[in-house]
Parts: sequence; C-alpha cells; structure tokens
Amino acid sequence: MTTEHKDNKGIYSRRSMKSSPKNLKMRSRGLSSRELRKGSFPSAKGLNNPIDFDQLLESGNEMLSKKNFKEAIERLSRAVSLQPDHSGAWNNLGNAYEAMASYDAAMECYKNALSAREDSPISWFNLGNIYETLERFDEAIHCYRKALELDNSMHEAWINIGNARGAQSDQVKAIEAYKMAISLKENSAEAWFNLGNSYIAIENFEEAVNSYLRAASILPDLHYIWYNLGYSYFRLDAVGAAIDCYKRAFELNGHDYDVIYNLASAYLENENYDEALLYFTKALDIKTADLELWNNLGNCYYFLQRYGDAIDAYRKAIKLDGQNHGIWNNLGAAYDKIGEYKKAIDCFSKAIKLNPDKASYFIGRAITYLRKGEKRLALEDMERAFILDSERKMILPAIPDILSLVENHAEFKGMVDQIKKMQKDHHP
Repeated sequence: MTTEHKDNKGIYSRRSMKSSPKNLKMRSRGLSSRELRKGSFPSAKGLNNPIDFDQLLESGNEMLSKKNFKEAIERLSRAVSLQPDHSGAWNNLGNAYEAMASYDAAMECYKNALSAREDSPISWFNLGNIYETLERFDEAIHCYRKALELDNSMHEAWINIGNARGAQSDQVKAIEAYKMAISLKENSAEAWFNLGNSYIAIENFEEAVNSYLRAASILPDLHYIWYNLGYSYFRLDAVGAAIDCYKRAFELNGHDYDVIYNLASAYLENENYDEALLYFTKALDIKTADLELWNNLGNCYYFLQRYGDAIDAYRKAIKLDGQNHGIWNNLGAAYDKIGEYKKAIDCFSKAIKLNPDKASYFIGRAITYLRKGEKRLALEDMERAFILDSERKMILPAIPDILSLVENHAEFKGMVDQIKKMQKDHHP
C-alpha cells in the first residue's frame, strides 16, 4: 500500500511498502511405498506378473522422491496400466503430473484414484489442491471438506480452505478456517502465518503481529514471516520494530528484492538516510525498473543535500512514468535547491497540470517564484494553495520558508497576518 508523508521542505516521500507474499499452501501428498504395501488397496485382478507392477510402483515412487518427475510419470503410468484399480498408484502419478504443472493430467489421476477408492482423504485433498491452483475455489473447498469428513484431523485441509476463502475475498471465513487448523495443530507455522495474512487483508495489524510472532516462534528461519511481521509493525507506525524484523528477513534471505526495498523504506521513514541509501542501492542490484525505488533513492539524496544525485534519480523515475505528478514535484524541489529556478518552475507546473488539486505543488512553485522575484505569480499560487488546503496540512510545514520570503513585502501583508495567526493557533 502506498502512503505519503510530507517533510517541511515540500518533498513527498512515496513509501510504497511491497505487498505481503502469498499464503503458504499445504502441498499435495503422496503415499510412500510402505503405505502402499499395507494391504489397504485392492490386489491386482488377472495380473500375470504382479512383480512387474510392484517393481514399477517402487521405482516410480523412488523417482518421485528424487524429484525426477518425468521418469516417475513413465514408470507409474506403466504401473497403472497393469493395475488400473490401484488408488495409491494413481494418486502418486497425480503428484508427479502436478509437480510438472500438468494440472489436467493430475486432475484425471486423482479422479481415477477416487474411482478406485472413494474413501481416500489424501486423494480428495490432492484433487482440492488442483482445483485451488486452477482458481476453481468452490470445487476446491468441496474436496477439502470431503477429505475432512474422512479424516477430521487433517489440519492441512483447513489451511487450504482458508487459502481458498481468502482468494474469494472472504477473510472472515478464511480466519475461521485457519483457527480450525490451529485447533488441530497448534504448532502449525503455516496456519499462523496465513492467519496473519488474512488479518493484514482486513487491516487488523495488531492481530497480524500476534499471528506472525507465533509463526516465528515455530519456524524462526522463514524470512517471509519476518518480512510480513515488519510490514505489520510498519503499518502500526512501529518503525523501529519494523526495521528489526526486516533486518532479520534480510539476514535470512539477502536476495529478496521486497525485503531490501522495505528495509530501505523503513530507514527512510525513520530519517536514517544513510542506511536507507545503502539498502536502496542494494535493491538496484536486483531490479532497476521500479519507479518508487528511483523516487525514494532521490529522496535519500535530497535529504542528504546531494541535490545533483537526487535530480538524476528523479529523472530516471520520470523515464519510467512521465505522468507521475509527485515525482515532477520532487524534481522541482531539487532544482529549486540548486538555484535552477526556471527548471524548478517547469517541473512544478508539470506536476500541477497532472494534478491541479495538490496544495503543496502550488506552495512549492510559489516559493520558487518568490526566490525568482515574481511576486504576483507567487501570490496567485499561495492564494490557490489556501483554497485547496482547507485543513492547512500542507501550508503549516512550509510556514518558515514562506515567511522568510514574504514577511517584508507589503503586497503579502494580508497573507502574512493570516499565516502568523495560523501559526499561533497551531503552536499557542
């Protein structure tokens, strides 16, 4: 979510904290060779050489465990051709096809597994995963519930029901499902993590923090947990805690762009511009085509009074999106700082053309007009700013700059009196 804050120099820092990662999905389950030999599946009927089937099943499962999915498919396909009523073989063949992203083939395998044995909770669960992957969420939920009817201890099914409900934007039911999973397995990091994601979706960041802390106590080395915990703290304006969490996420995975970006953004919010610059620069090593990255990099340079570098960064942002009025405003502020008043006015004017309802843009251009000696144009912009900024959120931070430029000019006397009264009312 993008939020904005204004500093007293008229710069907008656009802090687009990267969104949370997707929920953790409980993967489809296969049956081990030992489970397949328990005698719970029908024996072969009319099979001349049952050893061939057993060997194919055993070797196919071995290939599956070694993630040699093509070979697993070849061997398990031969196995089911020999014994087409073996539910477990169909299930594991479905696992192999699913791992290869051949979802239609996997679906047929799981359906065949259920035709051979309708009371297999694992096959119902796995079929639900295929439907969820294909975004057929109602069918997925139906399958997960069938699995739970057969095995009411399957907490994984509740987790994936929660994921499907969340994908349907029904966070209330998603939260209920994750809590059911936790009631069955309290130390399920996946359930706590996904519960936190649902709380983020409804902007209940306090509960999100509680959920992620539980997840982190169970699975402390998963960087996503610390990343989302940092995001939640940031949204609660606990910026110091957010930085600590993002640093932990970075220690666990120093190549995740979103982790680096959000750590830099948190440092920027905390006005630690050197550290922010360090991590925004690290982010550039991973991705260069990010508008907000270049804008925030420019903001770091601006606050460090490296105005030339700030201008370069803002211009790179504008190359990515020439219609972003906030960055045109920032570029104008940077040009103003180095005395390039004409360029500054051009940039402010561009920002105003793109968004004529931002009082701060008129204030910025007014200040530059004053420095350039164009009092009439400055007065027009200030009057427009007063109309737009009825709550004085933009004008109040700019008062020192404004007064320093207009206090001794008679044509601004009415406005100066109004500004001083406003300042007195705000700081009695």
